[in-house]
Amino acid sequence: MNDIQMELAQLREKGWTLLAVASSLGVPYGTVKKWSAGIRYPANAPIVKAALKRLLEGKPRLRPRARRNPQPDIASLSFEERLALAYKYMGAFRHLATGRRIVDELSDDRIREAKQERREVERYAKND
Repeated sequence: MNDIQMELAQLREKGWTLLAVASSLGVPYGTVKKWSAGIRYPANAPIVKAALKRLLEGKPRLRPRARRNPQPDIASLSFEERLALAYKYMGAFRHLATGRRIVDELSDDRIREAKQERREVERYAKND
């Protein structure tokens, strides 16, 4: 067992998960998992050791990384904007939590009704 694995084991004993450690260090979860399993050793080991010791001592963590694509506040969106988001997240992206939440709020029946209403409005607009 190398020194990084020992530090990670001590963190696990204190209640840290590998995901929380990865988030605190700003590295992918898979990287920390490989360090823990002994598959890989960090190229910048002294820096990683210092960061892990800082976590063990309970000192304040660095601020978390900002999300690249922040999710919109769905409750504040209009019906048309929510419908557009539902179309965006349906299909291949239906498994995403945001897409599932939007699609659950706007059931398929409501989406069909909205399409029908839109078609009727367009039809009446053409006739006028």
